[in-house]
Amino acid sequence: MTGSRCTLAAVDVLTLVLLTLAVARVTRLLVADGLPLMVRARSWVAARGDAWEYLTLCPWCVGAWVALGFTVVVDQVVGLPVPGLVWPAVAYVAAWLVILEPDADEEV
Repeated sequence: MTGSRCTLAAVDVLTLVLLTLAVARVTRLLVADGLPLMVRARSWVAARGDAWEYLTLCPWCVGAWVALGFTVVVDQVVGLPVPGLVWPAVAYVAAWLVILEPDADEEV
């Protein structure tokens, strides 16, 4: 077999890694980034002062819903092994990536 061919397992791993990184990026965009549109949206939610504030600013909560959407789309496009297990695993790892990444205003 030539070096240019990937096995199905290698493609699955690459798909899962890319899925996880995409979910982490979108989750961070929604809960932590300083993009003016997102800052205004978070301020509007925070001003309401209800349970939605926690649910929309928590990387664990937002990450679960972002992961669900991405998992459904990726499963429909390329297929995923056991998508019902991929969803919570991707959500968990993506939330950790968001939490562990320093904020833009923090020194590294």
